Order: sequence, then structure tokens, then C-alpha cells
Amino acid sequence: MSDPKAKLQQASPDPRVAESRRRLVQAGLASAPLFLALRTTPVLAANCKNPSGFSVSGNLSRPGDFTPCNFLGPSGWRSTPLSSWPSVALQNATQTKKLSETLGPNPSFTNSINNTRLYDALASSDAFIRYLAAAYLNSVSNAAFPATTAQVTAMWLNGPTSAGYVPNASYGSSWDPNEIVAYLQYLMGT
Repeated sequence: MSDPKAKLQQASPDPRVAESRRRLVQAGLASAPLFLALRTTPVLAANCKNPSGFSVSGNLSRPGDFTPCNFLGPSGWRSTPLSSWPSVALQNATQTKKLSETLGPNPSFTNSINNTRLYDALASSDAFIRYLAAAYLNSVSNAAFPATTAQVTAMWLNGPTSAGYVPNASYGSSWDPNEIVAYLQYLMGT
């Protein structure tokens, strides 16, 4: 006849293993809120992403209820009568301020480009200039615009350089002007 105590000892796990399992389960439960917070979700109610959450090549899959971003693009700003713009100060600044005064002087561009009025930049033949001007206007006039004025300025100053614009320090990869334009077109629904 076998000893029931011996069977019980064999069936009981090693106390060190049990403690290890307990710690693993506790750690898993404690980290659940963190994993839920890391769940992929759109950044804004309109499903628009800020620069650090946007991937130029990775935004092809969208939820079924996707609402595209719909901020004003260059032609939207140009076609809206100045009297309908968000503020008189913005109307005046757009008519008088130059790119170098709003976004900073960019050594990658000639003086004639740096000295272009913001309103005229909206009609530039260069998509980078055109979209950066519109992004600047969106960032100063609409708090919901995902890119801040500081980020738009960084895109303007760093995009055309060999270093490029880095949307997020932990992202590691930089964007060239074409990738910046792709992001801004995404935000402006164009």
C-alpha cells in the first residue's frame, strides 16, 4: 500500500516554484493597466495622429469608423476670405509676416523664399513650403491640430537638412520633406 503522505508531497509544487508563479501572476495583473494604455488607439477624436504617432508607410489600415482629418490645407486657407479667418491678428500676420518671421529663417532656402509672405507661401509651387505654411496657420488657430507650432517650426527648419525632422526621439528615424508633406496631407485630408 502506498503512503498517501508521499503522494501529497509529490503532487505539491516546490514552494519556490509556487512563489515564483505568484509573483508572475501579480506582476501580470499589476502591468495590465500599462498594457491597456499601450493599446493602439487614435490620438484624437477625429482619428488624427500627432507626429510621434504617425508612420508615413504604416497608416493604411484604419478602423471601420475612421473619420479623416479635415484641417484646412493650403488651398483651403487661400480660398477662405480673410474676413472669415479665426482672428484679425492672424489675418494681418498672414498678409505681412514672412516665413522667416513666423517659422524662422531656414538656411536651406534662398532669401527670396525666406522672405515670402505667409499668405503667398500658401500658393507656392513647392509642396513643402505650401503645406508648412498651412500647418503653421492650423497650429496657431486650432488647438485640436495635432502638430504644435513648435513641431511645425521644427519640420520647417530640420526637414530639408540631411538630419531631417525627427518626430519622436525614441522613433529614431527622421522624415525628409516628402514624408513631412505626406503627414501634413494626411492631417489636411488632401
